[in-house]
Amino acid sequence: MLSLSSYKLPHYIYCAVPFAAIVMAREIEGWLQDGKLYPRLFVMQLILGLFLVGLVFSISFYAFPLDNYLLIVPVVLLLAGMSYMYVASRDKLVQFFIPSAAAAVIANYSLNLFFMAPLLTYQAPSQAAAYLKEQNYNSMILYLYQEPKRAKSRSFNYYLDQEIIYIDGNFPDRETGKGNALIYTGDKGYNTLINQNRKPELIAAFDHFRVSKLNQKFLDEKTRSSALKKKYLLMLTPS
Repeated sequence: MLSLSSYKLPHYIYCAVPFAAIVMAREIEGWLQDGKLYPRLFVMQLILGLFLVGLVFSISFYAFPLDNYLLIVPVVLLLAGMSYMYVASRDKLVQFFIPSAAAAVIANYSLNLFFMAPLLTYQAPSQAAAYLKEQNYNSMILYLYQEPKRAKSRSFNYYLDQEIIYIDGNFPDRETGKGNALIYTGDKGYNTLINQNRKPELIAAFDHFRVSKLNQKFLDEKTRSSALKKKYLLMLTPS
């Protein structure tokens, strides 16, 4: 909540959560005295669990419609396994926590499989770095051309195990004086090289989006293309 608001919430919000906790504790104490604590908490966790799983599925399939319905099979098996454990167990405490455990496992599994996996394919640096390693380009020095330093190069550092060189402005001739230069850049850098008559060779192109800055335009499959940027891997030969 604090992060989403950029730490600009009104000051009175900070006392709302402790106050809500006190009110809830008082209510729970009343349920305990009336002998209604277990059934009410059980119903509450069922509702919250169903809401959590439903939310994950709704967001995932809205953003990335399911192509292979066989991927649902593990979710069904998880649900069946948890249901069997609930029926087979004689321990009330185990039965009490099974709905929450089932919701947590199914929600996390589904979130990673149906949402995070396709989402990360739009993270161009990691896709480009993996491509370079698969194609055995990882021994070459990589230059990030006209890319902001604040965007970082951790994916390239991790996959290629090398320090990445940032270059802005005109790409200097000395960088290609002893061989080819491998460049990662966007539309701006690509067009700059073309305008310099450097004739870069396109190796691969990737769709890119700042996955930490999700918005409605990206999540909607119909408008996603307008939210994407292009990133390129180029080979520049000595001029």
